[in-house]
Amino acid sequence: SYAGVEVEEELLFSTVHHLNRGVSLLLKFPSEKRISIAQLNLRAGTRAIQQSSFKSAYSYLKVGVELLLEDSWENQSKLSINLYFLLSKAAYALGSIDDAKIMLKTIIEKVKKLEDKFDIYFLYIKTLLSKREFHEAFETCRWILSELGENLPIVLEKDKINATSSETYSMYSGLTNSEFLTMKENKCRRHIAVMKFYSQLVTVSYHAVPRQMRQYYICMWAQSNLTNGFSKLTPTCLATFSCVLINLNLDTKEGYRIGKIAVEMMHRFNVVAECAPLVYLSVYAYVAILVEPFQSCVDMMQKGYEQAMFNGDTYMAACNLAQKIPKSLICGIR
Repeated sequence: SYAGVEVEEELLFSTVHHLNRGVSLLLKFPSEKRISIAQLNLRAGTRAIQQSSFKSAYSYLKVGVELLLEDSWENQSKLSINLYFLLSKAAYALGSIDDAKIMLKTIIEKVKKLEDKFDIYFLYIKTLLSKREFHEAFETCRWILSELGENLPIVLEKDKINATSSETYSMYSGLTNSEFLTMKENKCRRHIAVMKFYSQLVTVSYHAVPRQMRQYYICMWAQSNLTNGFSKLTPTCLATFSCVLINLNLDTKEGYRIGKIAVEMMHRFNVVAECAPLVYLSVYAYVAILVEPFQSCVDMMQKGYEQAMFNGDTYMAACNLAQKIPKSLICGIR
C-alpha cells in the first residue's frame, strides 16, 4: 500500500514508475511515507525478478534502498535485508559483480545469525566465482559446511578417496529407479542449506583443488543426500555423481542410469528452475553424450543455458555455453 491505499497488482509497475520519477521529492517525505514507498519498490522489484526483468528490478530496488532511513537496519531490518539482497541479485544478473559483492558484504556484516544468511552467502559465493576469487569462494563454502556439521578435509590420501568413491557407488547401485523416485523429502532448512553449499563447493572445487579432492567432495555430497533424504537439489547431486562414475570408469551404464534419474526426478518434483542448469550440464555434456546423439545433447545444453539466463545465473549460463559451442561444431550445428 501507499499512504494507506492498496495498489492493485496490475497497476504496480506503472504506479511505482511514476512515483520514482520524483525520487528527489520522495526523500523529503515523512518517514512513514518513505518506508511505504520503499515497500512498494520492493514489491515491484520482486515481481520484476520473477519475470527475469532484471534491469527494471534494479531500478525499482535501487530507489527502495535510497528511501531507507538512517536507522533502517535497526528498525526496518527485514525490509533493508530484502531490498539489499534483491538489488544485489539484480546487479549480479546484469553483470555488475562488484556492486553486488559490496551490497552482500553489507548484509553479511549487519545480520548476526548464520541461518539468516544462507541465501546471502550463496549469492556472495557466486560473485566470488565470477571474479575468479576461487580460494575465498572455496574456504567460504567449507567454513559454512563445517558450521552445519559437515567437516571436510582439504587434503586426503588417494586410497581414502578411492575407498569413499567405491562406498558411495555401492550405496547408489543398490537402489532401484523406483526407490530413487519415491525418496522421502526432507524439508529441514539445515539439510537444504547443506545440499546448497555442497553444490557450490563442488562447483568451486573445479578451480580450487585437485581433481581427486573434487571427486571426494562429490561422493560426500552424494552420501549426505542418501542419509538425509530428498531435497530440491537432489537432482543436481545425482547428476554430478553420475559424472564421477563416468570419469572413474567405475560403471558407465550405472552413471548413465543415475544421470537420467536426475533428469526425471527434476521434472517429477517440479524443480526444473532450480536444477536444470547444473543437471543438463552434468548429464548431457559428460554422461549422456557417450550414449545419445550429439545433437540431442547439444539441445539440452542450450536449455540449460536458457534456464540459467532466466534465473539470472550468469556463471552457470557461461558453463553450459562453454560446453555447447565446441560440441555444436563437432556435430555441424551453426
